[in-house]
Amino acid sequence: MSTRMRIRSNTEVYHAIAADNDAPGHNIATSAANVQDLGSSSDFEIDTDNNISPSKLPKTATTTGAQVWGLSSVPFTKFIYIKHTGYTSSDKTTKTTAVLKWGIGALNRSFKLSPGESITLHDPGTTCDNLNDFYIESSTGDIYTEVVYD
Repeated sequence: MSTRMRIRSNTEVYHAIAADNDAPGHNIATSAANVQDLGSSSDFEIDTDNNISPSKLPKTATTTGAQVWGLSSVPFTKFIYIKHTGYTSSDKTTKTTAVLKWGIGALNRSFKLSPGESITLHDPGTTCDNLNDFYIESSTGDIYTEVVYD
């Protein structure tokens, strides 16, 4: 697999989808049949009207791991966004190359985000609709992580 960059100057029309049905657009140019529809344009809108009220939660991931929101139950019903900022603290002066591990329910089955990467998950099920269902951990040192949810 190779990574390519397409540079162009044009206008793209995209449709904003309500928050309950958000989905990124797919845009991958490849002849490999099994991966033609992977990826996204990374530019989609959560919602433009006032029926969502997202909250932002900064959290520093450490090597010991922890629930995103401690032991409190903070429900969300529409989406959760987790970002590895690439920095060790909120002042964003010290960069880190550490990997952010995140998991649902525990860290022994986790996914990884590199500096600058993020993930958005929509429409959680009933067993992963609280912030305390999500765990984060740093591979080495601290990672300042941004979490947005509604």
